[in-house]
Amino acid sequence: HPRGLSMGPVHILSSLLAFAGVVPTQAPTAESATTSAQTGTETSPAARGRGSMPLSAMSQVISRALTGLDPDTLEKLETMSSEEIDALLKRQASGEALTADEQKLAEGATMALRRDFEGKLKFHAGTVELPGIATLDLPDGLHYLGPEDSTKVFQQLWGNAPRDGLIGMLVRKDMSLVNAAQGWAIIISHEARGHVDDSDADSLDPDALLSGLQRAARRAMKAAEQVGQSGMELVGWQSPPLYEPQTRTLRWAEEVISGRDGKTLLNDRMFVLVRGGALVFEAVAPIDVSDTVTQTMTGLRGRVQIAEGMRYDDFDPDQDPAARMDLAGVVLGKSRKHGGGPPWGLAVIAGHSAIAIGAAIE
Repeated sequence: HPRGLSMGPVHILSSLLAFAGVVPTQAPTAESATTSAQTGTETSPAARGRGSMPLSAMSQVISRALTGLDPDTLEKLETMSSEEIDALLKRQASGEALTADEQKLAEGATMALRRDFEGKLKFHAGTVELPGIATLDLPDGLHYLGPEDSTKVFQQLWGNAPRDGLIGMLVRKDMSLVNAAQGWAIIISHEARGHVDDSDADSLDPDALLSGLQRAARRAMKAAEQVGQSGMELVGWQSPPLYEPQTRTLRWAEEVISGRDGKTLLNDRMFVLVRGGALVFEAVAPIDVSDTVTQTMTGLRGRVQIAEGMRYDDFDPDQDPAARMDLAGVVLGKSRKHGGGPPWGLAVIAGHSAIAIGAAIE
């Protein structure tokens, strides 16, 4: 599946350590240097620029990002090398039982690294460009992260697999990306997978579409269970699919239950049809903030300006690929030609199990 997402949180400590500027303290050996020269590999930019970091490097990251950490835990972390912290966190991620002290150290180090990670991201306000497709006038309460930083958050911080077409992310100005209790975000992607035919707008059948999605969700759950991962249950529509022909916008929202933690979530999706595909806004959030998320998503459409030449009506049947999908296919994740596949995958957004944000245009 081109948009399959990983299931459950993953600690990618090497990425977090590198992004935080902390590299292993062990100096390279002559043997390793020879091997690197023979294979053509090179050390990371952080390692080339700084060499091996002193033991105080992790202490600086910890104290900078976790001022509220209790003194005993902070003192212990200050004496640990990067390798020791990395090993401890990998033990935690593998499910190995830790002592109470080790668990406290692991939690403190993880949060510190993630907060330091967050502090290096570039947040944008005002009017931003969605690369190659549109501009977005941000409301006062939201920040935008560009494609590169969004990818870092989506994969390294939240532990998801790579995602095609990711061009940005919207987060609340008052929300920490590392705070699972607050976690919700809007993921923006450009699905350039072919023209969407909207001639079936008047014949969309919410009941039939829901049945199709629930069947796909059950198949996905069985597949997840076979590999020891959790799935989800699609409860029903929070709001059924609705198409606005004036703005070429397809919008719907689902209520789902995570198989990992039993939490009920909102999965709100907005597909703005453009030439050759769609600009997609997708929010995953706890159900108790659904009113806020719905209001935010609704307000975004009027703030999007599609670039000239990329509007839906700019479609040229003599130059562009023929229609591969109708509106029902967008909801179900099925193309006319290929039949598609299950539109479900799982992601983690700020600590919440999140449902395959969006059907794939295949």
